Amino acid sequence: MSSPKKCVKALQYQNMIERQKRSSAKSISQLRRWLLIILGTLSLGLGIIGAFLPLLPTTPLLLVSAACYLRSSEKMYRWLLSHRWLGPLIRNYRQHQAMTSKHKIFTLVLLWATIGYSSVWVTRNLILKICLWAIAVGVTIHVLSLRTWKNELPISNDQEPLGR
Repeated sequence: MSSPKKCVKALQYQNMIERQKRSSAKSISQLRRWLLIILGTLSLGLGIIGAFLPLLPTTPLLLVSAACYLRSSEKMYRWLLSHRWLGPLIRNYRQHQAMTSKHKIFTLVLLWATIGYSSVWVTRNLILKICLWAIAVGVTIHVLSLRTWKNELPISNDQEPLGR
């Protein structure tokens, strides 16, 4: 038979193990949270740069940012969706798979202007030029395949995209 002292020591050891597991799970949870915030912020930065460089896809990068913030920081998620310029892009794309005529025109003009400039003045490599033009054609097909709304898309501020 076990002595009472051995039982107490076994219970103390078991409690210590459980505390360590909880502490470890909490630190992993914190690490995961910070990694998602960093990934979301990096994606957000690239998405903003992508608004001016057609080779970086703005909307998918903003969607990644929103998904990362949704899982890590309620405050950053709300900020992103309520942002004056970025919020409508995310909400409209997620809820309607559509773009306004103004956004389509702006996107395609900027895309073809920068691809044209890059292929004529920046690179002399024929394979790279072909890749640039293929990307431009692919992005154009995608943008034109989205529904077009003549006015701003009907979104109320209280709607929750991304399944929250």
